[in-house]
Amino acid sequence: MIAKTDLQRGAYYYGRCRNAAVARWDGERFWYRRFKLGGYQTDSVEHPDDYRGTDVFTPELRLDHLPKEVIPIDMPEVP
Repeated sequence: MIAKTDLQRGAYYYGRCRNAAVARWDGERFWYRRFKLGGYQTDSVEHPDDYRGTDVFTPELRLDHLPKEVIPIDMPEVP
């Protein structure tokens, strides 16, 4: 697991959570895209250091390339 202090804002990470294998760090939370209720939506999840009894994203590797779809972090809502 990559420590929270070693994460870079705006970077994409490969890791594990209930609904995603790739997420983007905004400095406080991870954002990811998932298919739900017939369409794609953006959702967020915490780092394991901030665990509060819900799902967390455990970052394992920083991606050196951008994924096929950009995950917004300043405007998390789906356009």
